[in-house]
Amino acid sequence: MKPDKINRAVLPNSIFEMRGNEVKWPTIRKAWLTHASVHELEDHVTTKGRSIIFLDGEYRTNLNQWAKKDPYERAVFFEYLVKHPKINGGIFLLSWIGNYHNGCIIHFAWQYPQIRCWLAAGKNAERFFERKAFQVYKECVEILYKHSDYPMDAEVENFIRHNS
Repeated sequence: MKPDKINRAVLPNSIFEMRGNEVKWPTIRKAWLTHASVHELEDHVTTKGRSIIFLDGEYRTNLNQWAKKDPYERAVFFEYLVKHPKINGGIFLLSWIGNYHNGCIIHFAWQYPQIRCWLAAGKNAERFFERKAFQVYKECVEILYKHSDYPMDAEVENFIRHNS
């Protein structure tokens, strides 16, 4: 594998196998952060996700330059507490969602350095993390499309169906 292609390597796992070398989460096309969806996301993650942080603001994106739109878009950041039934304690999934001209982008990362302890504690830790991140992805997508004037994007729908 060439070093400049590391982000396009096929991931050997059940969640991303259908995406081939498109290893990222599908873009949430035609669903945007709105006052209603942000309010519902905040309520969801601060209750069910037990988040102690929910930030609502804006960021600057270069993705809008090709559509000749304002580079400043709405974004939210939150933590989502994840627990394993056989491990005492929890770990936060750091989550970021940002609008761009064609919908939303979502990114996840695990709390560091706590992730190191979790990886050392279980042989199937990566699979557990992938499933939990997918669960949060699915919940966020459902909220965003609930407040959209458009139906769920076919690529997103297929990705969710394949992994549910």
